[in-house]
Amino acid sequence: MKLNVMRVLSVILIIACLAMAVACDSDGSKENENENSTTEVTATESESISSAETGTEETTAEEITTEETTSEETTSKETIYEETTSEETTSEETTSEETTSEETISEETISEETSSEETTSEETTTEETETETERFNYFEADMSEYISVDSSLYDGVTVGVSKEYLIGDEQIAKYIDSQRLKNSTIMNEGAQVKDAAIRFGDAAFIYYKGFLDGVEFSGGSNWTDAKPHELLIGSGSFIPGFEDGLIGVVPADTTREEPFKLNVTFPEDYGSAELAGKAVVFDVYIAYAVQYELPEYNETFVTEILKFEAEGEDVIAEYEQYVKKLLENEVSVQVENDALNDLWTGLFDNATVIKYPEGEVEYYYSMYLDEYNYYMQMYNYYGYSFKNLDEFVPLYLGLAEGADWRAETRLMAQKDTMQYLIFHSIAQNEGMEVTEEDYNSAIQYYIDYYKNSYNQTYTKAEIVEMMGEDLIKEFALYEKVNAFMLENCVIEYV
Repeated sequence: MKLNVMRVLSVILIIACLAMAVACDSDGSKENENENSTTEVTATESESISSAETGTEETTAEEITTEETTSEETTSKETIYEETTSEETTSEETTSEETTSEETISEETISEETSSEETTSEETTTEETETETERFNYFEADMSEYISVDSSLYDGVTVGVSKEYLIGDEQIAKYIDSQRLKNSTIMNEGAQVKDAAIRFGDAAFIYYKGFLDGVEFSGGSNWTDAKPHELLIGSGSFIPGFEDGLIGVVPADTTREEPFKLNVTFPEDYGSAELAGKAVVFDVYIAYAVQYELPEYNETFVTEILKFEAEGEDVIAEYEQYVKKLLENEVSVQVENDALNDLWTGLFDNATVIKYPEGEVEYYYSMYLDEYNYYMQMYNYYGYSFKNLDEFVPLYLGLAEGADWRAETRLMAQKDTMQYLIFHSIAQNEGMEVTEEDYNSAIQYYIDYYKNSYNQTYTKAEIVEMMGEDLIKEFALYEKVNAFMLENCVIEYV
């Protein structure tokens, strides 16, 4: 299974986003850090119960609710952690007096319990309590003592990405057709047409219901709705083949008793496992259509309607080359992410850990416990009744019944530690160092991140104060290693 590249980045952002807890209140305004607070909330890219991903690529959280979380997408995708230091909490219990009343709902939900394990649970163990230790210095340590990463795992690697990202004549034509659709004009004053064949660009007003192996499937019907569904042919709003399959059909030839039979296949990556890749049949009754006139694709359309300014004489060829570059730029992020997914998956699978730095696995393990406690108490605040982590965490991580969530969490913590070892090892192997330019670029990333994600504006000095120089350097080095691997890999479209 491919590793989501955002998971690789998340460990760095787990610590980095603590500024959101310190600097942002619930309405997005800046908030000063309370000196008397014994809790500290950090934001991470782990997702809430209603999200699709957790700290490991093999598990997905079961959906408990979507309207009760404050997370983004995403896809995006950040959740909020609470970190409690060992100097400010006991190993088994932290009372509500240790949490200030000035904190936002996230702090209010955890004011009764903020220890590294649920304090009322008899199952609390010393393993589940947070211990603050001095962090391992990856920059100064010799990575060869901790991990073996052969250059063949990251330099010159051939990686596969989906061929759907290839931009060819078909993709260019679809884009041009979308521009024609945007500039179409309604015909016959929007009259309902029943005796003319459906055309590309027309709006078909339909009732439909889908059948899998002869049985109507859930969520695939509007047959009993009071009004038909308006489907713009060519919009791509239905699964591939559905809209094209209606072109040429005359509405008057369809009835509820004798609907048009439309055979289509759901995409392999469709969201429902029941339907993904399955061939189905839709009964379609077209009540009527509204016709639209599309502009013809020619030089006049390109220059006068789309306002494209050609430099040469061959306007059409120049415009299509422009469209190709535009589409390639749009998918470039997905291509890079898929390539990095393959690269990091290979690194995790084939790099050899010699030993884990002392205290690092425990550090990440305690962070996960803080996350679990935070969300358990937040959901209890909203009406759930989880008694302890043994009830909550398996649901949060999407684990099978009876699975050992502590063992799973320890594996996650080991992978987080391994991630740091890997990219620091690559940096040492290749003689990479964080330059002033790299450092400033990382700061700018965080400035843009908070601006775009939370509408918060920070100066460089504020970012450094909130994040700390070490964390900024870690992120800068991680980005540098990724850029090196992308530059030196061979991408194949499969």
